Amino acid sequence: NPTPANWYLTDSAGQWTISLQGIYRADGYQDLPDMKAAGWHSYDGIRGYGYGCACMKLNTNKRLMRVTRVYSAKSLPLRQCYTDKALPKP
Repeated sequence: NPTPANWYLTDSAGQWTISLQGIYRADGYQDLPDMKAAGWHSYDGIRGYGYGCACMKLNTNKRLMRVTRVYSAKSLPLRQCYTDKALPKP
């Protein structure tokens, strides 16, 4: 969540768009958990923009690198993603 209503998921396959402000929003986007619950790295320290770690069940459009539907998501401790060798460094 680098800026308002812009959400991305980065995994071993690349960066997937979940939401682009005023342009696109995956179904189920509104049900994303509070990512700050288990750990959050803030870019600015004030507005809360930054990144967290999560496990998600979803559908995607591989050609567009978009998440098309979020079925569930669980916020995880940041260290879990930091230590996962399959994930790129933030």
